[in-house]
Amino acid sequence: MDGLLNRLFIRDRANPQGLTANYKRQIWLTVAICLFLVLDCSILGINFYITVQVEKDAQAINVSGRQRMLSQRLTKVLLILDRNPETRAESMAELKHVYDLFSSTLYAFDKGGWITGGGGSQYRFEAIDDELAKQYIRDTKYHFASIAGPVSQLLENGYVESIQYQALAAAQENNLKILKLMNDLTSRMEQLSKQKTASLRWFQTIAFFFAFINFVVIVMIYHKRSSEAERQVGSFLSLVNSAATAIIVMDASRKIVMANEMAQDMFGYDERHFHKIKERKLFKYEKNNCFAVMADGTELRVQIIEKSFSIHDSEFIILTVNDISTYTDEQERLAFLANHDALTGLVNRRALFDRLDLEVLHAKRSGNMLAVLFLDLDGFKPVNDQYGHLAGDDLLKQVAHRIRENVREADTVSRYGGDEFVVLITGITDSTFLAKCKEQLDRAFEKPFLTNGQEIKLGFSSGMSCYPDDALGSGELIEIADNRMYQMKSLSR
Repeated sequence: MDGLLNRLFIRDRANPQGLTANYKRQIWLTVAICLFLVLDCSILGINFYITVQVEKDAQAINVSGRQRMLSQRLTKVLLILDRNPETRAESMAELKHVYDLFSSTLYAFDKGGWITGGGGSQYRFEAIDDELAKQYIRDTKYHFASIAGPVSQLLENGYVESIQYQALAAAQENNLKILKLMNDLTSRMEQLSKQKTASLRWFQTIAFFFAFINFVVIVMIYHKRSSEAERQVGSFLSLVNSAATAIIVMDASRKIVMANEMAQDMFGYDERHFHKIKERKLFKYEKNNCFAVMADGTELRVQIIEKSFSIHDSEFIILTVNDISTYTDEQERLAFLANHDALTGLVNRRALFDRLDLEVLHAKRSGNMLAVLFLDLDGFKPVNDQYGHLAGDDLLKQVAHRIRENVREADTVSRYGGDEFVVLITGITDSTFLAKCKEQLDRAFEKPFLTNGQEIKLGFSSGMSCYPDDALGSGELIEIADNRMYQMKSLSR
């Protein structure tokens, strides 16, 4: 280190006022290299931070969406609590679980804390600091307070019919308000996530821009140290090869004159083949996406930044190629998980409500009908008890597949929660079509399911609501279909 400092700070005897031009260039070159490495590491750090933030935001969005399901479930448990005394203990246990999960999550949204995930795992959740989102949470706590009182009495004192009716009335009065507030909260969380990602993107772009400018500065410094273009290209080759991104240099005719080691590793060509291959064979453009074509024919989604520079009146072009496939795949995976059930691959409750809102608008414009078919499996719980949850999960996937196979491709099938499914049937011009749909599903369930080497016979209870005959809003359509399903289940019992 001392030797390097001595070399950098030797003064030119002919110019005692400062460093010689050669050593000044060495100092600038050293600074530029360090700055390039710092910026390069910053870009990698920002990429990692974006990935972490997207995952945290997806968790927050999923949890806020789950609150809507818990609110509905709480009302549903209170609704069936007095219908079957034999299952009242199970219903009380479920009531406690739903109430504790909803209230603890609501508290975590407001004050921060630990939240229970879908698989039962605990993870830390930071309090929301957005004023609009906090207002939604405060309003939700206000409406939930009227439900929490009688529910707490039920959980503390056991089942009392008068208290149960009081809790049910409070839940029915405030459920739709809570659903709307949680939906508004989910939308706000999505909006904040987009804003946060956009801001980080700007920082990433600025850092990358300065890194690229710094790289051009490095090239120019090398240019000043040699009068021969061939020697200049060779002199900064080691620097380019140390970069964490693939870099390709072309002349004014866009013929490749150099590719760093990262580019050679990425594309699978050595330096000699790069001089022979055309640019159009390396990259393929589809809509707004760019793909790098490897030597073996595989394709990789990339981001290309192009910059021109000159050396001794010779024009050159630098292509910086960044692999963004991992980040893009992660975004697509998180987006899929935010809208689909992880077990069955069907759309989840949140996506169902979004689609139902859109389809209601379409039906209003077209004058057609749409229907919501609410299905609840009969005989599923004994499968879990007898064969275990793995067999139950396998059975749910088979059920999801069978329902999907027996409705139209244009219809939406959603796993609403547990062993409940919802089918959204659109574009109905003939009311008799709904009866045919129901009959087709009945026939589909006549064939037993096979799990754990055993044939399992399942049925389902169903309830249906139609737009515009029964209701005009998506929440009312779901609620009416749900209530009719429970009425059907009660009659069958």
